Amino acid sequence: MPTTTGVIAQPLVPIALDGGQDLHTPKDAGARTLERQAADAVAEGKFGTAIQLYDQLAATTPAGPEQDAYRVAASILRVKVDGG
Repeated sequence: MPTTTGVIAQPLVPIALDGGQDLHTPKDAGARTLERQAADAVAEGKFGTAIQLYDQLAATTPAGPEQDAYRVAASILRVKVDGG
């Protein structure tokens, strides 16, 4: 059985945009991030809201795998909403 001994996971660091402001972290400690709001909307069956949130996340995330993931999530939800 493979093991991962000696591997230490490093914490993720938020990506800062707009002069150091992190657009994905809520300013209020009790607020939810856009990513969390989108995931919650999917779980609640509010696909239209989730699509808007994932589109917003894709628009405010630098090009790369994370932005691609948000775009794919919105695309999958559009297919689901359209009955495809």
